[in-house]
Amino acid sequence: MTAEAGELISRELERRRRPLAAYGRRLGLDAHSIEDALQDTAVGLLHYGEQVLAMGEGFARLANRVFANSCMTILRGYRGPREDPADCLAAREPGPPDAASLREDVERTLAAVDLLHPREREILLAAAADVPYRALEQRYAWTEGQGKWYVFDARRRLRRLLDG
Repeated sequence: MTAEAGELISRELERRRRPLAAYGRRLGLDAHSIEDALQDTAVGLLHYGEQVLAMGEGFARLANRVFANSCMTILRGYRGPREDPADCLAAREPGPPDAASLREDVERTLAAVDLLHPREREILLAAAADVPYRALEQRYAWTEGQGKWYVFDARRRLRRLLDG
């Protein structure tokens, strides 16, 4: 597949984006589902690659048929907004009692982290980012085995600050 074929397909996709998006909205679909259907259809056309360029003017007719039929069939196949269950949980706002306790927990944790030594904060951030102990030992010129101990010590100190 060449870049020329990709550009041609993306131009055809942009020409048909508004009417197909309007059709999807009439069906009650969310923007993500509509965009997924458009992209799936474009990827389907990308599989033709060199044949797309060889078609010349005939490609516009093929693209019209593909976007009108395939994309609209995909859109009709959706049964409403497609949401990932993890996104639903993350986007759901906690109720008023949950929000207050959550806010208190966050404020308490931030206050405890502020009490830590700057080096301990660095170590905890590195450990949270899954930086290996050996990398920490090299970064801070520690001997072998000290990285694990310092991470453990920083976590223990944070737990003590949070507990009492």
